[in-house]
Amino acid sequence: MFGLSHYPEDNNHFFRSDGRIPTWEEYYIGPVHGETPTVYTNAHQEGIEGSSVYPQEKQISVNSGECVRFQFSKLCEHWTSERHGLGKPPLLLLSIGGRDGRKKEMVPMDTDGYWWWLDVNAIDLGAPGEGLSIFMVTKFDGKDGRGLSKEEFLAKRGRVGMAFAGIIKWDLI
Repeated sequence: MFGLSHYPEDNNHFFRSDGRIPTWEEYYIGPVHGETPTVYTNAHQEGIEGSSVYPQEKQISVNSGECVRFQFSKLCEHWTSERHGLGKPPLLLLSIGGRDGRKKEMVPMDTDGYWWWLDVNAIDLGAPGEGLSIFMVTKFDGKDGRGLSKEEFLAKRGRVGMAFAGIIKWDLI
């Protein structure tokens, strides 16, 4: 990780897991050769490591025929929302448009407390030209959204008022 965010003067100080020493050009350009997704300030406040966000490129093809994995991790394994953040962890949702953008849905992400992930068929993400975002639930049924479980959300989805804040955004092509 250090070799991705800092270019040390001494090549022995890259501390990369792959042991490689990148050229200055590789370091400067980074691992992604296109535009990266928009990662909002809320993501860092919630302890999300921006460089762990996948897909790494901003544009996602809905016609790839593939299953797309959305995932990211915390800043470090010791970071907790209660201790370092703003309270109980928020529930994170992927807002998808459905085939051709005709079936809008907020799908809860899975988490093990360190990683968040969700697999969705590319064709179900929405229509080309639409945006695709991960949101956190800020209000749910008139109460603070922090600590909301996936099960509580699914049980009351569409029947109570909700508010959201953006975390990450991609564009569909």
